[in-house]
Amino acid sequence: MAQSKIKSIEFSNEWNPPSGSKKFVFNVEMYNGDKGKFYSETQTPTISVETEISYVVAGNTLKDIRVVVQTPAANSSTNTGSGIKNAEQIASYACQHAKDIVVAKIIAKEKGVDPEKEIVKLSTAIYKHMVELPGLPLWD
Repeated sequence: MAQSKIKSIEFSNEWNPPSGSKKFVFNVEMYNGDKGKFYSETQTPTISVETEISYVVAGNTLKDIRVVVQTPAANSSTNTGSGIKNAEQIASYACQHAKDIVVAKIIAKEKGVDPEKEIVKLSTAIYKHMVELPGLPLWD
């Protein structure tokens, strides 16, 4: 099983397999150079840029994907000892992110652009910015 952080993830296309359950296909590139496709049942992928995952490369597909959970050390500068403060910060960022997605969807429709593709691009850009913010242990 390989392990690396996600360098980029971009929507590719929708796929309707014979099973009848629509899939959304994303092209994923890892920092270690691996590339492959990720299939999601939702339009927003369940994995995102900078997330460290373990996976198996099978042909051109990443399979058996598992997010690698890392907890901050007890003496880490990101561990303030106040889970509520971090939870409030994360909730605040999530609300801002949701607002940005709604605005992007409205603007995309007005411009005649596919809003789902724009949302994926916007979400990726927002996430890249969020990982640079200090004091968020979930993105270390």
